Amino acid sequence: MSSKLQLVCPSEHDIYFNLDGDGYAEPINGSVKLHYNEALVGTAPQLQLRLIRTVASENKQTAISARESQFLRKIKRPFLNTTKQEESYKIESCAIINETTRHISLFDQTRTSGCTNSINIPFSIAVPVNTPGTTTTSLGKITYSIIATMLTPGRDSFNTAQPIHLARKLIPDRHSIQHIRSYSKSPVINQITLSQDIPVDSNSWLSACANISLRQAMTMTQRDSEFKCATIRTIHWRVEEVTRLVTQDENNLQYTDNADFLKEESVREICSGKHKGYWSSHHNPLVKQRHQKSEEQDSTLDIPLEISIPKTAHLSSRVDETFYTSTPSRVLGLSGEDSPMDESNVIIVEHRLKLDFITGEDTFDTRSNNLVDRKPHRSTLSAIFPLLIENGVKCDFEAVAFSNPPRYEDISLSPPEYITLE
Repeated sequence: MSSKLQLVCPSEHDIYFNLDGDGYAEPINGSVKLHYNEALVGTAPQLQLRLIRTVASENKQTAISARESQFLRKIKRPFLNTTKQEESYKIESCAIINETTRHISLFDQTRTSGCTNSINIPFSIAVPVNTPGTTTTSLGKITYSIIATMLTPGRDSFNTAQPIHLARKLIPDRHSIQHIRSYSKSPVINQITLSQDIPVDSNSWLSACANISLRQAMTMTQRDSEFKCATIRTIHWRVEEVTRLVTQDENNLQYTDNADFLKEESVREICSGKHKGYWSSHHNPLVKQRHQKSEEQDSTLDIPLEISIPKTAHLSSRVDETFYTSTPSRVLGLSGEDSPMDESNVIIVEHRLKLDFITGEDTFDTRSNNLVDRKPHRSTLSAIFPLLIENGVKCDFEAVAFSNPPRYEDISLSPPEYITLE
């Protein structure tokens, strides 16, 4: 019986992070069971463990062919061979995230010819906190696996691998985040501040508020007896998932949206809708009766946005470009050897909210405050804001990061020898 390896490790692993960029991830702990024959007895083989990230893009032509084959199998199932599975992804890059190596001593004085022995070798691989999570996107996917390789003194090797799912989980350390956009060319809106509540436990519901600063709260017309107020009547919103396949320069570790580096981009609509209403400054007589604002806020108005994301949306995990530049890794060739490639392709994922404002203009009489004229509604501007859509957990970041005692870097394969004191 030949020697072989059996890898025992978890199929999922969590990475925790907060909004300040701090993160924590426990090491991946497991064991390798080595079944060895008598040829290895008395030797010191080398065990190498690697955490590997694979970025694969969707092979469009193969994917179409696979869908056509699936359709044909439905209508001609008895006449087609259904055992062959077509590969619909093309590997773009393969990188070593972390690795560990140790020498194993094998001794067995009671062995018999042809007998196979086995030992368990525990291991621990650290996971960088900025490692992108496992995700499948419209352009491709990011996957991880642990590969165990045993190198014998004769430089012969045998290995085994197991996939592992890395999940990033947000620990919120504040209630909301804000993004500000200014519009110098808009005749109605001067500035928009979008405040998004931090999601916890579920990403199926987004709660946000758009604070809109009007360029002019109220203006006089050519007639001294009339004044006009800008109004917002409808907001069309759209949640998008933007996926980019980008070429990374290994020498500079930089990314750009330049056509030379951006290989492909996909914009997928997650959900969309509209909010109808009547929003204006407190100078507007139609609004003043509903709520009163102070003079300091005479040109701003708050519009709440409640957005429900369907469960069938299948959102991809957010992948920032800094995850790749700050994570130590080496490009790995498809043959398993370190590759001298200068470039590799990576996947970047972000979510954003697009807002389209439909505005109008109402004219009032200065003495009676009656509405005397109303201009037709028109689209004024489109605003785009980044969205934070993450799986959150209700716990304290420091409690998670410091809840476990430190681990020994090396674990003995056998108990120590005890000395009897007389």
